[in-house]
Amino acid sequence: MLWNNRNEFKKDRKEWYDGHFRQQETEKVVAKIRMYNKLCVTTKATKIPKGEHDAVLDALTLEVADVMRIISLIEALGQSALLARHWADIFELLKEPVPTNLLEMKLQDLLDYGAEPVMNEIIEISQYA
Repeated sequence: MLWNNRNEFKKDRKEWYDGHFRQQETEKVVAKIRMYNKLCVTTKATKIPKGEHDAVLDALTLEVADVMRIISLIEALGQSALLARHWADIFELLKEPVPTNLLEMKLQDLLDYGAEPVMNEIIEISQYA
């Protein structure tokens, strides 16, 4: 079961990071990330004896935690109310030109541009959208 969950998470993560981010349903993405996080916590609490480890669960937990770390950024960037002016502000923070087609933008590209260190500022921009 855990192998299947880990493989499914890897597939989902690839889609979230490398797919066209603005065309994804952010609410569903966030819900699924939270579901994986809950699965890890629940499985560790109910299936793994205290003091013991499961290598697959430990790996999945680390991979999910890596995405959970930026879940607020994912929510902010997925805000459907973000207009061209908001994206201009975001890309100004990133010190990158605004792409000509925002619908083809990828989360991984934004992370590569340095979105994580300015996550709080991006969240603030999205809150005013």
